[in-house]
Amino acid sequence: MDPSYLFLKFIHVSAAIFFLGNLAVTGWWKIMALRSGDPAIASFVQRSAVRADTWFSGLAVLVLFLSGFTNAVRHYDYHSSFWLFHGGLTFLGMMLLWTALLIPVERKLKRMAACFVEENKISAAYIRLWWVGLGLRSLIILISLCLLYLMIYKPMNSPLG
Repeated sequence: MDPSYLFLKFIHVSAAIFFLGNLAVTGWWKIMALRSGDPAIASFVQRSAVRADTWFSGLAVLVLFLSGFTNAVRHYDYHSSFWLFHGGLTFLGMMLLWTALLIPVERKLKRMAACFVEENKISAAYIRLWWVGLGLRSLIILISLCLLYLMIYKPMNSPLG
């Protein structure tokens, strides 16, 4: 087996772990911050969530795309591979959800949370939008798990098994 395949696969799986881990852990801390009821904690965690999504998830998405695309082009007939073709489409759909919906929601939540400390309360509008963000984050995690299934089990026979 070509060593570049294994190296790219290692990089790809590592990026998937970072992406999925950051989504889950950030979601967890956002839940805990809101449960605390403390406006200062909620504001801090929201700012941190946007930073984490930008740096960790953003970098992981870039590495996922580059390593996956490179491996697909170099080592697979990606047009005739069921799991690879559908995995790529699903990845693109997930990235659209992440960039077009989740990131703007998180940034709006960050702007809203900036007022918490002055007002000493978490607004009802923030909480409503927070639930939308949590739903989007959960959907993206679920889609990521489906992609993980495709990557591991490679249904419909693939050249590299």
